[in-house]
Amino acid sequence: MELDSLEADTAAIAGSLMNLGKIAVPAEILTKQGALTDEERTIVQDSVLSSADLVANIDFDGPVRDTMRQMLENVDGTGIPNGLLAEDILMPARVASVANAFVGMVSARAWRQGMDFDKAAGILYSETGSKYDRAAVAALINILNNRGGRDTWKSYGIAPEEDVKHVD
Repeated sequence: MELDSLEADTAAIAGSLMNLGKIAVPAEILTKQGALTDEERTIVQDSVLSSADLVANIDFDGPVRDTMRQMLENVDGTGIPNGLLAEDILMPARVASVANAFVGMVSARAWRQGMDFDKAAGILYSETGSKYDRAAVAALINILNNRGGRDTWKSYGIAPEEDVKHVD
């Protein structure tokens, strides 16, 4: 994506710190077996904003707090908290948003297995231009398909059938 080092570092730091706010999410929500209710999903989603508040007084080289606050914005202006449009959303936030969505889809959770990469990529593509930045999605898919990304993330998703040991 030809990001400068400050933008790349900002996206990486924001992505690493975005889950700090989950400390305030009740454990029964985080470990729930089964689908979350809309209210529970909102509590988990809003924890990213709490994470941004937790780092508000830390001096970073780049706009880490603002990046975290903008990770829930959608490029079509329908996101939260401010309904920003594409170019008004910091590029590190657009990148971190796509990365976070991908990780969330392919990672196993207490209530479900991780999605396969192609299905996750299809969802990201289908939401390009509305929810996600086109360049950020294309860059992620390029890494997955051409730069060893599938091997790097393989352990986070569904294990291939031949890797699963069956016990009778």
